[in-house]
Amino acid sequence: MNKKESSFRFTNPKISELMFAPTGEDTSSDLKSILTNINLKSEVERESDSKSATVTLTITNFDKDDLENNNTEQLPYLIRMGYTADFQWSDSIPNERVEVFLKINAPALLLGYIRPQFAEITSRSGFETINLPFLDFTNNEIDE
Repeated sequence: MNKKESSFRFTNPKISELMFAPTGEDTSSDLKSILTNINLKSEVERESDSKSATVTLTITNFDKDDLENNNTEQLPYLIRMGYTADFQWSDSIPNERVEVFLKINAPALLLGYIRPQFAEITSRSGFETINLPFLDFTNNEIDE
């Protein structure tokens, strides 16, 4: 099999944000209810004609409304984690393909870095370990 190296490159992803806070609530939340509260946000920073972009994927188990309405009592903890990487590509790649890559592939790649850290933090917290599932990013909306 002839392997061809990808024209896309990325820097070593790094943690851009990390917050873990037990709520102090004695909840009997099961794993399924925690996983249904998972929120993902992809952000892409890119100059218009640039052949590079910075992509950040942030995952939380709460949203802004939960905090504003003090609606976190069903959660044993609040967690927010973000990973960021710089992506570059060659001139030969059409812009449509780049857009698909930044929308689908880049966040999926970053999730691969978040998943073990998320599991490690939740396992050491005294709560049930959360193993994030594989996610389909084909309908992903990104903030630019």
